[in-house]
Amino acid sequence: TVLPIGLSATAGAEVTFTVNYNNLPEGVEVFIEDKEENTFTKLSSELNEFYTVTITEKVNGVGRFYLHTQQKAKVNTNINNVKIYNTSDNTLIIEGISKGTFNMTLYAIHGAAVLSKTVEGKGRNTVSLPDLETGVYVVRITSELG
Repeated sequence: TVLPIGLSATAGAEVTFTVNYNNLPEGVEVFIEDKEENTFTKLSSELNEFYTVTITEKVNGVGRFYLHTQQKAKVNTNINNVKIYNTSDNTLIIEGISKGTFNMTLYAIHGAAVLSKTVEGKGRNTVSLPDLETGVYVVRITSELG
C-alpha cells in the first residue's frame, strides 16, 4: 500500500517522520519514500527507526513523501520436507518445521475442527490428540515463516 503524505513546511525546516503502530497487522513493515532524495527508509517504533530531513524549498501539499506498507518477507518451508503422522498412542507427529511457531488445526473429514494448537517449531513436534473415532482427518498448518 502506498499513501501520499501531505506536508507544509518552510525552507530550512527540519522534519522528522516517526511511526506509532496501532492495530497494524503482525508482520507489516512501514517505510517512507522521499522522492526528492530518492530514498526509502524503514520506520519502526520498536527499533527507534525514523527519518529526518531538512526541507530545502517551501513545501505545501503532497508529491514528495509517500508512506509504504508491505508484508515482511517470508521464509518458505519446503512442504516436501514436512511429514505428519499419528502414532498408536494418540500422538500426532509433525516433522520438518524447525523455526518459529505454527498453528495446527485438525479437521474431521466433514470439515469440523477437532483440535487447534499453537506449536513452537522444534524439528520434530508432538501434539497429544483427544480420543478420536477411526476415520480420515485433515491437518492444516499455518506458520509465521510461510
